[in-house]
Amino acid sequence: MATIWPYLPNIRRQAYLVTREYRTDIITSRNGKEQRRALRQTPRKRVEYLTGVAGDCLREFDRSMVSAQRQLLAIPDRVRFVVLPDGLDGDATTVELSPVPTWIADEVELLLVSGSRVAARTVESVDSGGTVTFTDSEAASWPAGTRLYPSLHGYLNSNIKAPVISPRGVVDVAVSFEVDVGTELAEEVGAAPVTFADREVFLKRPNRWRPISLERLQEGAADVDYGFGRVRRFFPIAFATRVWGGDYTGCDFTHAELIRQFFDRMKGRQGEFYMPTWQADFKLVTGVTAAGTTLTVEGALSSFTGDTVFKAIALRKKSDGSWILRTVNSIAPSGGANSVLTVSAAWGETIALAGIDMVSWLPVWRFATDILAMSWPREDLAEISLSFQMLENLPADI
Repeated sequence: MATIWPYLPNIRRQAYLVTREYRTDIITSRNGKEQRRALRQTPRKRVEYLTGVAGDCLREFDRSMVSAQRQLLAIPDRVRFVVLPDGLDGDATTVELSPVPTWIADEVELLLVSGSRVAARTVESVDSGGTVTFTDSEAASWPAGTRLYPSLHGYLNSNIKAPVISPRGVVDVAVSFEVDVGTELAEEVGAAPVTFADREVFLKRPNRWRPISLERLQEGAADVDYGFGRVRRFFPIAFATRVWGGDYTGCDFTHAELIRQFFDRMKGRQGEFYMPTWQADFKLVTGVTAAGTTLTVEGALSSFTGDTVFKAIALRKKSDGSWILRTVNSIAPSGGANSVLTVSAAWGETIALAGIDMVSWLPVWRFATDILAMSWPREDLAEISLSFQMLENLPADI
């Protein structure tokens, strides 16, 4: 039985941070081909936050820390909750919820939280009408606005920093909590909303007010150098790629959850997906027609002919922000300074030049790290930094 850890986060002082970590084994051949294997089907999860204690609370905290780092503890998952508008009457064992969140199920432990008061409840049953029945109760009632959270079971980090920050003895406790694997109800991963050429497409737009990092890579260069005379350089990896990083803002829990589900579907670095570069990679000469399969752009694109990375494009419409995705079959010069891209299928609709927001390359990517960190400066807002490694556009392994 887990002991409730009553010291809750102060998100006004520091964001509530939830980190998920997969583990991927990647074998890269000399010519740059990757073989990736997910070593974890369920990610490790860590919660970090800041809480303040003083006076009687500090004395109680010091007493609890004599054994707390050796105990299985329970804390509320602060960003997943439902509010009980009418509270909970004393001795009540049922509560009506509409809708019932997916993290409430039979035999799951939940935590009731009101201010600094915390208590556990175990779910006995959930019926189709939204009635949640608990196996336990207490005589004291809970006020309106009480929140019901999932209970996370785990252990405190072996090193907890708690500096004194005030002459009055206020202590800032930096809580680091490792969730015990297998104790949490499995979180839904959802389904891919958009697919193209047997891969999922990631179309979440990064925060345009934050900088985007971009590193262009030509890996695998090998030199033959005897220390004198000329040096011969070889390139066994016959393509260049990029590492791309951007910040994403989940304006509420639902939006942040979509990014979390996508990361879980990919299992960190294991999976691969399509994503536009979010750059206007082409300067268009004309629009497109419904029956047409070509796109005329300015400039010579001979360097992309036969390239194994840049093989698909994405056209974004101004009218609704939706995308049209196509594979590029060929690139040919046209009219001297222009190039014509022939795509795999008709555009399906006529769009004037003024109606096209941009046309981007649509490369294949994977996550560049197995770690997803979601920072919650508010309980309804998540800041998420993502980084991606561009890959060759090879046939999907399905």
